[in-house]
Amino acid sequence: MIKKDDAHVRAAQEMGADPFTIGIEEFDVGYLFWKMPPPHEDPSRPPETVGGSYLVVDKETGETSTWPLLDPALIMDQYRRVKRGEEVNWEYENRG
Repeated sequence: MIKKDDAHVRAAQEMGADPFTIGIEEFDVGYLFWKMPPPHEDPSRPPETVGGSYLVVDKETGETSTWPLLDPALIMDQYRRVKRGEEVNWEYENRG
């Protein structure tokens, strides 16, 4: 079982980022990481970096996988499906 702190270090290494610039959300089967953009000096201008991805670190194995920057709840749901051997289904019903 991978602990949160160990997953955080692994994510920082894989993402080439300082651990303090990475967001994290823990869920039942893994940890979801993303790079947090630096503060934007001029909010009237678009960000310098566009795009990116999530990194999931599996709690059980420590394996990592890259996922698109979509709703975090969708990514976590799809990751659970992959762990169960199901196909990824990008149709998402917001149950909000």
